[in-house]
Amino acid sequence: MNLTPYPKAELRWQKVCKHVFNHAERWWEVFGGLDAWQADWTTLRAAGCVHGPPDGHLRVADSPGLVDLVERHHLHWFEAAKLACDQATARGDVFVSGPRTRCFVGDLGVTVYVAAPRYLKTCFRPAPLRGRGRPPEQRQRENVRAAVRRARRRASLVSHAANADLTGGLR
Repeated sequence: MNLTPYPKAELRWQKVCKHVFNHAERWWEVFGGLDAWQADWTTLRAAGCVHGPPDGHLRVADSPGLVDLVERHHLHWFEAAKLACDQATARGDVFVSGPRTRCFVGDLGVTVYVAAPRYLKTCFRPAPLRGRGRPPEQRQRENVRAAVRRARRRASLVSHAANADLTGGLR
């Protein structure tokens, strides 16, 4: 799917610092591996870009090296979002999330919200289920199923709210 990326660099940096470098989302499973991700996370943390003030992502502009690092991760993150949209479309895991918003759940649990026509709103990985002792493939399938359940639940809430609006709140 062709998505429209964020036009402002500051928003791209914010999304990368918020999602890609959030331990709970485990983006190293999608791209790069844990060692490379950990090294980049440590660099950003030392600069105060992650786990710092709410506008810590703005510190990226202070260093050309940080700009390159964050833009590289944004490129990987954006490609993962496009791939997840394609995978979700092929599997039929596309859900209505608002009047002009759709939710796509990819093979790796990557959840993407897209506003019409193809504007990327956000992309994240829900915190994975605890799965010690089970094979990684089984844990991955369970995480995708959990992401699909969350998206369906949200879609049904949106649908219910839309129906309530149409009927004046009466059912």
